[in-house]
Amino acid sequence: MWKYVAVAAAVLVVLALVGASRTQTAAAEPPAQAATGSGEIHWLKSLDAAQKEARAEHKPILVDFFATWCGPCRMMDEETWPNADVKAAVTKYVPVRQDVDANQDVASRFDIESIPTVVILDADGKELDRNVGFADPAELLKLLNKHCQ
Repeated sequence: MWKYVAVAAAVLVVLALVGASRTQTAAAEPPAQAATGSGEIHWLKSLDAAQKEARAEHKPILVDFFATWCGPCRMMDEETWPNADVKAAVTKYVPVRQDVDANQDVASRFDIESIPTVVILDADGKELDRNVGFADPAELLKLLNKHCQ
């Protein structure tokens, strides 16, 4: 009898975890681009558009490779990108987000094997630096300030 109760309890726990995971994934999808004037990072969706803007503004490019299902990516969305110092540092870049599932060709071109990965490019698209994995605000600021003071 206890064996059946334990199995039923285990099934309920698994179902609860799956349901919670689906809810978090749907709620954690990042906005494609923040609203103007909100003080948020204005992410571009196209690397080509980012390169054009970077050339025109003489700025490097910040590429955030992510996926909506990625836990560490969601942690960066909650803890790192909203940080005021990080947002200020990002203004020195042309920021673009690339969902690795929707932009597999771009992810492949940059040999993205793990996410999140933040890549710094010059205006011509040449890679200058990268950070692989979750980066807290202090760690990301080191990378950002290394290329733009």
